[in-house]
Amino acid sequence: MIEKMKVVHIVAAASEKTALLDRLRTLGIVHFAEKASADFAAYREQVEGERREARVSDLVKDGKVKPADKEKVLTFAAALASQGGSVDFAAPDGKSETISLEERYLRELEARPRDQRFAEFSTPPAHAGNDQPEWPPDDMVSKM
Repeated sequence: MIEKMKVVHIVAAASEKTALLDRLRTLGIVHFAEKASADFAAYREQVEGERREARVSDLVKDGKVKPADKEKVLTFAAALASQGGSVDFAAPDGKSETISLEERYLRELEARPRDQRFAEFSTPPAHAGNDQPEWPPDDMVSKM
């Protein structure tokens, strides 16, 4: 028979914690929240990593970060995320905003102008007008 799980809070001295947990594990019917919170923390880190990867990929696609610098940006953003610090901004109208160090760094990268080295140079200039040559190419070749 399957029964609904119950949450039980156990209070013990820190010095007796490991011994108590070992005794409860031998019962085989108790699940510990420590493992669940560790699993959730790993899942959350994976989701944040995927979000960070997608955001930096968009910056590369927009030409604001060089493709060669993508790994450096990801590593630095992950290091800032692990620091846990924050930055406070205040506007003259009294509004304030607190953001993480990682968010501040990524917003700064998003505010960069597009790197023109990634611009498309193969488009004809605007003053070129029509795309049809004045002389047919066959006539030009025959005159050579």
